[in-house]
Amino acid sequence: MTVFFQGPALNIKVCSNKNGILGVFFIALQMLFIGQAKAGAGLWGVLAPGLPERVSAADEATNVSFYILKQTHEPVFRRKDGENYSSLILDKWSRSLDYLNFSFCPAPHLEFAPGLPFTFEDFAAHVSSFTSGYSGRFHMVKERNCVNISFESPQNDYLYFWTAYERAPTKSTRGTAELGLGSFSVESVSKNRIVLTRKKKVTGGYNSVVLYAYTGARDPNLENREIKDFNLIDTAAVPEWVKESFLSFENPEMKSLILIINHPDPKVRERVYNCVDIPSLRSSFFPGKTDFYNISTLLPMGVPGAVPGLPAQTCGAARLRGELRFANWMPGNQEAMKKYAAAFKAKSGIKLRLDQYSMSEFAQAFSRRPKPFDLAVIIIYVPSSPKSFSGMFFKSGEIYDFDIWPFSEKYRKLANSPGSITVEKAYQALSSEISGHALALPISQSKRTLYYPKEISNLSVGSGIIEYPEVAVFMR
Repeated sequence: MTVFFQGPALNIKVCSNKNGILGVFFIALQMLFIGQAKAGAGLWGVLAPGLPERVSAADEATNVSFYILKQTHEPVFRRKDGENYSSLILDKWSRSLDYLNFSFCPAPHLEFAPGLPFTFEDFAAHVSSFTSGYSGRFHMVKERNCVNISFESPQNDYLYFWTAYERAPTKSTRGTAELGLGSFSVESVSKNRIVLTRKKKVTGGYNSVVLYAYTGARDPNLENREIKDFNLIDTAAVPEWVKESFLSFENPEMKSLILIINHPDPKVRERVYNCVDIPSLRSSFFPGKTDFYNISTLLPMGVPGAVPGLPAQTCGAARLRGELRFANWMPGNQEAMKKYAAAFKAKSGIKLRLDQYSMSEFAQAFSRRPKPFDLAVIIIYVPSSPKSFSGMFFKSGEIYDFDIWPFSEKYRKLANSPGSITVEKAYQALSSEISGHALALPISQSKRTLYYPKEISNLSVGSGIIEYPEVAVFMR
């Protein structure tokens, strides 16, 4: 599942729905913007919360990591329009009408960097390795520079499986950054800045990407004119000069805001799940923000199986005692959250201890074992398969500090039988399991205004501009 930090909320990225909505890039933009290049326009600056300590395809689930992977890596398949597949690293490919047989033929002369080729044998090993994780029963042969894969039963989602960046070809290095087949490579990684450079310089485009760590409302980089992308920070923090001079458009985000309930006692989890006043919590956690969409499951609208409305809740009169640690990573909401905590205690009997975190502190806290909190608001993006979406909920040590194995039977069954049911039914079944065990409560699906500089001359449908731009395609 893809976990990303906006704020440092976990964000799990969404792919496409059956109506042709492509993941987080699902707003149809039919625009052509032509502007004048400005000083420093060859550098694409990004202000980002919670910079990762490494760059790895395995970290696709993390917001800022995914942003970087969009520049440095190339998945086996793309699905730009939400329906049709294409590939920039395959010379040709095919599948049988019954979804039993697939053939992938990599393009010649692929390389991670000059002198570091990605050979046909490398590609064959890559396909074999990941397909083994996808299905235990398959047959693969190499023939005429093509890899042919066959299954015993139809695998409707096999191409979809390869759209994930976590399965993109990657090469480990001795440093903190892996190499991919994308247009950029990582030059340096530090606590405050990550620098990407284009492998082959171009004229009229962006030859470097610099991600700066966002430090809050007084961050001097809010006035840095070399920064072109402020869309990873909270909308309220976007400076006025950007709002006045950049292009803007509304984006209903393909991500869900959820409350993680990290407590071993099912009675406590159920009490929290049923007694949280959802509209009150989100207005308290995000003061001044009103652009929320109600969702009744963890799935944002646009994902197969998503349902609008609020989840069914029955708080009841029974009261519990005790205290829960609530990780509050949103700056400026302390007073509102104190009032919410008081109202929640009066309703449920449970006291909330509000522990304040910076964005980077929460990102670090989320990776600890055990975690120093019982409750936390995170943002999830749904990845390329129901299995990936649910993995972090049902695998021990991913989110929860208690034994998740007893709740994982349905997940294991679906994970070990890919293609056994439709994607929509799989999403619905697994989301229902998460809610049924009160592991997480859906809070909302949100929308936000996105800003991009007027100098971009090829902002168009399917370019990936919506939340995670592909900087290599931009011209100025």
